[in-house]
Amino acid sequence: MSNDSCIADAFLQSYKRLFTSVPYDKSDMQALIHENCDHLTRLGCNEDYLVKIDEVRQAVSQLKAFKGDGNSELSSDHFLHASNDLYCHIALLLSAMVVNGYCPEQLTTSSVIPIPKECNVNQTDSSNYRGIALSAIFVKTQDL
Repeated sequence: MSNDSCIADAFLQSYKRLFTSVPYDKSDMQALIHENCDHLTRLGCNEDYLVKIDEVRQAVSQLKAFKGDGNSELSSDHFLHASNDLYCHIALLLSAMVVNGYCPEQLTTSSVIPIPKECNVNQTDSSNYRGIALSAIFVKTQDL
């Protein structure tokens, strides 16, 4: 393959097979989401469910510099060099997500980019690539 469209389609088909290799039932997933929402509602909101500014600051301090966000034009540097005001807003956002049992779709989406498995491989063969997922920077602040 030599034209951009054919190469892009080859990667599309390869990753489509990868992401559909583990089957799941959409109604089962919706049932799990509703079950979790009901559980959070029954528990009510207490301090254990709130994300604190210091926790966000600590998580951000562990981010690696110069890392991009797969879903927007943000990078880890935006968070590493931000003020406490941003950490406060992130803490409020994450707390609201936990309390309400809702996560915006933008935060659950990752972009998969292909990278060569080794330095000196045939770059025209799609099997010589592996995919890495770039997640939203906001998600990385809650995972650390």
